[in-house]
Amino acid sequence: MIHNRADIRNANRIVIKAGTCVASTPEGYPSLLRISNIVEDVARLTREGKQVIIVSSGAIGIGKQVLARQGVMNLTVSELLGKKELNPLGDCMTPEEISYKSACAAAGQLGLMALYDSMFNQLHVSVSQILVRSADFSSPERRRDIHDIINVLLENHIVPILNENDVVSANQMDDDPVFLDNDSLAALVAMETNAQLLVYLTNVPGVFDRPPCEEGAEIIEEFTEETVFRAGSKSLQGRGGMAAKVGAAVTAVKGGVNAVVITSGEDIGVVGKVMTGEKTGTLFLSDTQCNASVSSDNSSMRVHE
Repeated sequence: MIHNRADIRNANRIVIKAGTCVASTPEGYPSLLRISNIVEDVARLTREGKQVIIVSSGAIGIGKQVLARQGVMNLTVSELLGKKELNPLGDCMTPEEISYKSACAAAGQLGLMALYDSMFNQLHVSVSQILVRSADFSSPERRRDIHDIINVLLENHIVPILNENDVVSANQMDDDPVFLDNDSLAALVAMETNAQLLVYLTNVPGVFDRPPCEEGAEIIEEFTEETVFRAGSKSLQGRGGMAAKVGAAVTAVKGGVNAVVITSGEDIGVVGKVMTGEKTGTLFLSDTQCNASVSSDNSSMRVHE
């Protein structure tokens, strides 16, 4: 059981969620520095005998860059010179937006996984890819299948890398989705696999009591049932945001995960710092959140009994 930061070192099964802003740049390119940082931390943990599961965003952002590049390559010289502005993200607001998003996911997922595979291979760590939809968790049988598959991979020292199957799920919306984004997927995976620790890597150093752009904003070191904070805007590329991460973190600790840490994926070696009990990011503990629930009013969120 984890009761404080020092106890985190005892966690044997860990879920690490890399957000879109960590896995890719604002322009949609993969962030080699931040991904390699995650890879090195995970490889170190596996050598220590820990079992690590990764939930990684970023495929859609990378795919947008791929589609935009292909569009440029197909332009004639005159068309290219006459084009006043080319959005590198290839944003599409037409009625075909959903299909475009699916195409971006298809184009970007291969590159994202190839990058993870190549980097982990250099450190002699094997990885696997699991793409899931909300419907895959809709019944006890399906949930058990995913649980068993992940267990087999971990027992064979293979790191599972999960992502939502946006190629399919973007076109097939569930009436009652079990998860809405990779933040809630990571919490669900941590609960289903009996993980002791869930780490959210984002582009800020933790949960602030108000949007970090505001004067006087401070990091909340430990999120308790009395904590109140005002969330800022969500990621420009991802669907989440700090409110989504806080809600998922509370769900995870209420669902049996001993501890959750929300911290910066831009901090080199940050997962190692979390594992040694260093005071980094915002900590959620199950023994202080067991009676908590989350409510929001668009701009603020309170965890209360």
